[in-house]
Amino acid sequence: MTERLGRLRHLGARAVLLGTGNGDALENINTTKLNDGALCYVTEQLAYYMLDRELALSTISPVQVHPLAGPGTWVRIAAEAGVSGPWATSTATSENQTVTINSQNVWVNQPSNTNLYAIATGIGALWSSSTTSGILTYLGPDRDFLITAHIALAATQAAAETLEMVPDLGTLVGTGSSSIFSERVTTDGTAGPVVEISASRILRLANGDAVRAVIRNLTDTNDLTMIHLQLLAQPLAA
Repeated sequence: MTERLGRLRHLGARAVLLGTGNGDALENINTTKLNDGALCYVTEQLAYYMLDRELALSTISPVQVHPLAGPGTWVRIAAEAGVSGPWATSTATSENQTVTINSQNVWVNQPSNTNLYAIATGIGALWSSSTTSGILTYLGPDRDFLITAHIALAATQAAAETLEMVPDLGTLVGTGSSSIFSERVTTDGTAGPVVEISASRILRLANGDAVRAVIRNLTDTNDLTMIHLQLLAQPLAA
């Protein structure tokens, strides 16, 4: 975890609760640098978990999860009313995907590749999705969603680079516009070490809106390597 990620209260979603060595499992989040009250959504449970740094409880799935590294206990606090809710996730299934940066400070879409993404939805008829692009297209009536993206990136060159990411509907792609919802991280000046960024925003989706993560390099035009990406669209109360 980076210092930047550690200061966030709302972490990127994880796919499962448990799984030693599984970077997409809640128990494998190192809580050392996380604040008390940090939140994380777990897709398989359709539920949020909150970190209580003062608790030291053993794991009792799915009620509470003890991290494998760091203090505290993750406690289940909320869940979807039912698995039929119109949630959707897009999760990269392969590492080392290139993020092509054509211009400094210009937003680009998350990487595409054949069968790169695993897609899961609560109501399949309300989503159209691509396992190549990972973009989630909503097909339902207007509704508010909490959109969360979590990405792990590595620099390809030995240079300190400031990287930025935000969930978006594609309006930022090809522009240098700023977003109040984006999050940034700066690499340590060497090629290879992984940095992580999580960002969340509430969007009112209309029929045809296409949700994705967009990324940019604020420092130069060096390409990046995507190690992992998960995109989550969680419906809010109608």
